[in-house]
Amino acid sequence: MNDIKNKWYHFGRWVEPVLSAGSWLELNNTKAFRLTGIDFIKEARDLNCSYYFLKRDLDKFSDFVEKKIRKDIAWFDGFFAICEEQIKNVSSFEGKNDLENFLEATIEAANCTMAIELLDYGLERCLEKLLQKTKVGVSDVLNKIKPDKKTLLMQYQDDLKTLREEDMENFVKKWQWVGTHFFMGNPLTEEKLKKEISATKKEKEAKLSENILLPEDCKTAVEIGSKMAFYRSYIVETIDKIAFGYWSILKKLGEKNNLNWQDILYLTYKEIIQLKREGTLPDNFEERRNGFGIVMEDNKTRVIVGKELKKQLKECQEKVDKGITEFKGMVACRSDKKIKGIVKIVEESKHISKMNKGDILVANETTPDYVIGMKIAGAIITNQGGLTSHAAIISRELSIPCIIGTKIATKVLKDRQLVEVDTNKGIVRILKK
Repeated sequence: MNDIKNKWYHFGRWVEPVLSAGSWLELNNTKAFRLTGIDFIKEARDLNCSYYFLKRDLDKFSDFVEKKIRKDIAWFDGFFAICEEQIKNVSSFEGKNDLENFLEATIEAANCTMAIELLDYGLERCLEKLLQKTKVGVSDVLNKIKPDKKTLLMQYQDDLKTLREEDMENFVKKWQWVGTHFFMGNPLTEEKLKKEISATKKEKEAKLSENILLPEDCKTAVEIGSKMAFYRSYIVETIDKIAFGYWSILKKLGEKNNLNWQDILYLTYKEIIQLKREGTLPDNFEERRNGFGIVMEDNKTRVIVGKELKKQLKECQEKVDKGITEFKGMVACRSDKKIKGIVKIVEESKHISKMNKGDILVANETTPDYVIGMKIAGAIITNQGGLTSHAAIISRELSIPCIIGTKIATKVLKDRQLVEVDTNKGIVRILKK
């Protein structure tokens, strides 16, 4: 009998409430998957904020991406057209009081980015094959993948460089959503903005791999990756921007039903619509405070708790050797020097305030609400990653040394440990326990 753990791949961990976590697992019901023929994911689990996919389903993405890069590059144009359509759809709800339709629009848009994350998984493995007979590594190619257009947060950084003190109030009004992520995080304030300006290091050019001769298929993969990087960031940032305008509407819905802000985030988008229409809550609502999982089977999602959650966690979780003193990942942004610093584990953006200048930011993965902390970090380390991941793109934009895809950083590192980050070799060393 095969070990059931061999079936599952730990895709990533994002600390999110039910409302946003449940959105990502509606994937096969959205245009990005249905109309493009990438509806390979037949079963998925989000267990205590860790996402698990069947390995055989992910392998299909690797094969799919390789075939399209070699023989049907036009497929990506159709996919990116759907991304554009969903950006316009979500943006159309800005400034409106239409919570139900906005939430439904976010499902379509959010799953364009879920599709990109899965395609990214396939693209990385495709590049590994294409580079087998060369002296070039995937990390070298990674440095060449950056958004082919400016994302919203890149525009924010540009505006920040020319900000005058007398314009600060208007700047905060324009960019108030920065620091939030869907219905999480903390909006921008003048106080936060002043701290960001004072703590931001002078930007310099990231150390990139120059004069690399790539096979033609690799050049195509880099071009596709750059477009994927743009849409992966721009769509999430657009959702964050528009969602911020709905915070007060969602809070009022909660208050009307005797729920506080955290309570209402324990609901899926369908359950919020049900609450709005009927004033009812799901049967296992109270138990969700003690931990929850979201399971997708047969294109339907459900929230699990208690014994069922523990059973599925036992099936999927893998043991990690916490006694190791060094581990490796993929280099997203290089530095000429080895970086030493104090570890700060940031699993949720609300904890970003514990970052001091020069600290090593360690996270499962970063999202737009992490940027203020990323700007003052001496280096960034993540469990997850990918060619188009937020940490990879932003670290290069800010020239912050970064290692992604370690898988175990948050499991073996602890706050206040002294570590050395070697971005030439992609190695993290624990210097002091």
